[in-house]
Amino acid sequence: MFMLGFLIGFFVFLILILSLSCYFVVQEGYVGVLSTFGAVHFKNKQTLITYSAGIHFKWPWQKLHVINKMEQNIALKEDGLDASVIASDGTLLRIESILRLTPHPDFLAEYLLGIESPKEHLSSLFNCLVRSEIANFGWASKKENHVYLESFLSKDSMSLITPHSAYAVIKKQRIQLNQAIAQRCAQYIQTKYGVEFQSVDLINILPPDELVNALNAVLQSQNQMEALYAHTQSECEQKVLSAQHAVTIATHQADAIAIEIEQLGAYLQTLKHQGTLSAYIDRRKNEVLSASKTLFYKNSQSIVK
Repeated sequence: MFMLGFLIGFFVFLILILSLSCYFVVQEGYVGVLSTFGAVHFKNKQTLITYSAGIHFKWPWQKLHVINKMEQNIALKEDGLDASVIASDGTLLRIESILRLTPHPDFLAEYLLGIESPKEHLSSLFNCLVRSEIANFGWASKKENHVYLESFLSKDSMSLITPHSAYAVIKKQRIQLNQAIAQRCAQYIQTKYGVEFQSVDLINILPPDELVNALNAVLQSQNQMEALYAHTQSECEQKVLSAQHAVTIATHQADAIAIEIEQLGAYLQTLKHQGTLSAYIDRRKNEVLSASKTLFYKNSQSIVK
């Protein structure tokens, strides 16, 4: 009796487990594909049998494969940082770019069965295409390259942003570069990998670190030069104003002395007309001599103290 109850319970549990594994749910934005012992099911030789969003039946020995049919972004990154790309003139640039694509509904077999890791494979391919396109972009002629190299070797770091540099060309023709990368990606990333190309977003192009440091040094030097120039100009203006004030004061003092001399001359002239000039001079002489502590006078033989 106990064994019979155990067997009934075991069979009920087995049926329950099998019933739970006989259906699957597909979320919105995804499609499901079933495989039986490793073999997927086709409508014809190229089109997979897919299951849209909802609940569906399957046998317990069948396996479900879910494909994300929403738009996916693949970023051009290196260890989570902006990728370093060599431009046509050897300049090392940092690029931030994103590839947008979706699995093609008519070529899901290529996307699911063609490559083991579609996103990783497409990311590597996208990196190669972007690097190749940037490396060949803006390389107009050997003569232009020679001119740029001469300017780079003979001038300071500011020559890195001359009109002949790849960085300057890329910054100036960014739209053309984005279009060229999009055309190249559309050419190589299509039905071959079971995806539908949407667009490429070239978000940011950063100059090399050497150029950034050089430009920062130039800006810092320029700021220091402007501050020093303003300080020197202020000091010079203050000195000029002080000199002008000193000249004005000296001029007034000289005018006052001239007026005093003129008045003294007129007073002495008056005393002369009055016949009292000699008495005035003697009196002033006596006042000066009486106020002095030491007197020197000269006779015919020697100087007596």
